[in-house]
Order: sequence, then C-alpha cells, then structure tokens
Amino acid sequence: MRKIVIKLDVEGAEIAALSGARKTLFQRQAMVLYEDHGQDRECRVSEFVMTQLGLDVCYFGEKHASAANAYGGR
Repeated sequence: MRKIVIKLDVEGAEIAALSGARKTLFQRQAMVLYEDHGQDRECRVSEFVMTQLGLDVCYFGEKHASAANAYGGR
C-alpha cells in the first residue's frame, strides 16, 4: 500500500479529524501536515499526536526546523 500525505486545515478541529483518521494514518503510514495555532499556547494538537497517536512531530519556524519525539521535547 502506498504512503500518503494529508494536509489538515480544519481550523481548530484537528484532534477530532485525526481521531477519525486514526486507522488510515497507520494503515497508509501517513505524513500529516497541520498548524498548531498561536492561540493554543499548550499545543494540544501536537500533544495529542505524540501521546495518543504515538507519532513523531517535526516543527518548522521562521529560522529553523526541529523534531520532537516526546511531548515537551520541543
């Protein structure tokens, strides 16, 4: 089965969308692109991706890119 890339732009419904797509994410070894909104200082989406889905998170800023493989590793 081919790997896929999912661009998620659901304006605050990321956790619900990812929960609903959980089976597809793992079956297709998906890469998900999403934005942690600046208004969510606790980065709930990234926390969910790492703790509930067990996936790594890479983030990109104005000056660098980094990876976190455990919540709080940003």
